[in-house]
Amino acid sequence: MGGIAMRLLRSRARVQVDDDTQVEGQVERAVEIFSRVEDEIRDFVGRDLAASRRRLENCSDLTPANVASLLQRLPGTVVFDHLGRLAGGVSDPALTVIRRMLDRGRTWVKLSGAYMFGAAPAYAEALPIAQVDITAFVFPQRAIPGVNDYPSLAALMRHLLLHAAGNIRARALRQIQIHDIALLAQRMQAGDWNELLETSDRRGLWWALPGLALAARYYPNCIPVAALASTERGCPAWLRLATRHHELSDVSWSKIRIQAFPGIEWSKSVGEMLAFARTRLVPTRTELTAVKYLADTQSWARQVPWYGQAHVTRILRWIFSRPPRVQTMYSVQCALEQDAPPSVAVDHPSPMTA
Repeated sequence: MGGIAMRLLRSRARVQVDDDTQVEGQVERAVEIFSRVEDEIRDFVGRDLAASRRRLENCSDLTPANVASLLQRLPGTVVFDHLGRLAGGVSDPALTVIRRMLDRGRTWVKLSGAYMFGAAPAYAEALPIAQVDITAFVFPQRAIPGVNDYPSLAALMRHLLLHAAGNIRARALRQIQIHDIALLAQRMQAGDWNELLETSDRRGLWWALPGLALAARYYPNCIPVAALASTERGCPAWLRLATRHHELSDVSWSKIRIQAFPGIEWSKSVGEMLAFARTRLVPTRTELTAVKYLADTQSWARQVPWYGQAHVTRILRWIFSRPPRVQTMYSVQCALEQDAPPSVAVDHPSPMTA
């Protein structure tokens, strides 16, 4: 129905505004044409809906099988929107019908509407193991297919700061992240900063301090002093102390040596600090599986024999030889090779792979 309406509009509502004519007259002509097209669409809908309703009343128990029989008899091309709207996901019986029609040709599936098959995406980071989740501040209440705007400048800044915090924790920050924070900060007014700093956490926006402090260091006067003071008040003492001395090279892939407990200063208590240390010393089976998967599937992880080794071997190597970080060495090797492939962009790793 929508396609027929669009074809009517394209064929009957094409109006050209010439430089030598009065714009007012052209606009009146456009209104006249669109009114006539609207009447034609209304007449078409009125005729077709009654017949469609009668057909559907006789087919209230539709199954994928007889739907397929009906669709395959249609002339032309069949297009399923929103991934076929499979209510049951990959186990939905209609998926078999759609795949069979795709194999026969003249059938397309629009790759859209993935949001219908699960919960809203989570905007969260492990700092260092406890999750900081800002989904409620960032994800729109009524998401539409395609690109959605952030609810506000404060929501965008919150997302930038949390992603930067995760990368700082893992020593994987990029300079462009600090640059983006500084650029956005220049657009924010007092009300935006108040919205950003508003939180139910008794510690406030403590995890934002490292990112804001680095932006203030490399882009002077871009971060309000009040924002730095507010985030500093709830920040753990050891993280607050480390932030005062952080430079970009300390929290990026330029930090060449593998650390035993990277990001442990983000712990908010001694108990959390011990729990994080345990994940490094005695990882779970899930964490070890993730490391093995990394070694098996990522080309950069195979360049240096580290992730493919047993966990005990990695611990002993760290104690006696202090090896360099795999991701850093891969980038250096690519830069030194004359015909090196483009370096891959490696986001911040999990606590096990940092």
